[in-house]
Amino acid sequence: MEFPSETIILDEVRRVMISPMLEDDDWQSAVAVYNYFITESMEAYGEQPVTAEQFKKRHLAKPGYPLFKVTEEDATIGIAGLSPFHHAETISRTIMVSYFLLPSHTGQGIGTRLLHMLIEHGTQMGAVNFIAHISSKNHNSIKFHEKHGFHKCGRVSRAGIKNDQFFDIVWMQKSVEFE
Repeated sequence: MEFPSETIILDEVRRVMISPMLEDDDWQSAVAVYNYFITESMEAYGEQPVTAEQFKKRHLAKPGYPLFKVTEEDATIGIAGLSPFHHAETISRTIMVSYFLLPSHTGQGIGTRLLHMLIEHGTQMGAVNFIAHISSKNHNSIKFHEKHGFHKCGRVSRAGIKNDQFFDIVWMQKSVEFE
């Protein structure tokens, strides 16, 4: 399945482009966004930055599941993707959504469009359930998902420890109509 690019017009001057990551793309700029959340927040679970090659390998290992980059004026400001929830074919209609948008670009409708786009693409792939796993320390993301129709469906208490703080993993789900 091919995934098209999309332009979001923020105002008369600012435009944001969402486009699929290709094998020969600039993976360094995409991993820089991910590594920001590793080093500066509790939102990404890891503690050590990953290399562009590790990041690329991880995402290319999921054929058929897209990873998108979000750019403004040639700068990568976010990443978003779909991935399998489980390897069993019987659970293939449930997929994971994941995205990271730099803080200076939140609250402008970009995250909303990203989430809707992921759900649109996932639905075209045959998914009816969308799952997000979120650090319990990321209150804004939990509220954002609730605002967009996700509900809490599970919690793993004290799932991890980062920066000497325990955190839970909150599982959230949104179901869409089967077509």
